Amino acid sequence: MHRRQFILAASAVVGLAIISACGGGEGDTQGQDLGQTTPEAQLLEVRFGAPAGGVVEAWEPKILSVPVNRPFKIKFTPTDQRLHVIVSNELKLELEVKDGQSVESAALTVKDENKVIDIFCREHRGAGGFGTIIGVR
Repeated sequence: MHRRQFILAASAVVGLAIISACGGGEGDTQGQDLGQTTPEAQLLEVRFGAPAGGVVEAWEPKILSVPVNRPFKIKFTPTDQRLHVIVSNELKLELEVKDGQSVESAALTVKDENKVIDIFCREHRGAGGFGTIIGVR
């Protein structure tokens, strides 16, 4: 339980930083007709892979804080040439990343605040190839 509390606290700090950097005040929808437009998906990047000759995966950032009910995409950028299959069962995401080429997900949305979602590399999860997505307000 302590790990989850730490992750939630850390994600709140990271989330506030992301929202501030992306113009958090622009998301105010009070008085707008929400049926007219769909907000553009925010693009986040995850860099991952093992250093040359290494076994342990680096996955940065480990925690992605995303605003609830706002679309986002993740650009997965490998730092090696190995095959990676990126999976999130909860988000119904499965992407193949290979040959050192970046791959961008389709638009994703987290519906619940403080929702903790696992995301990982199927081949390298046990070697550190994983992260967490958390929904924030």
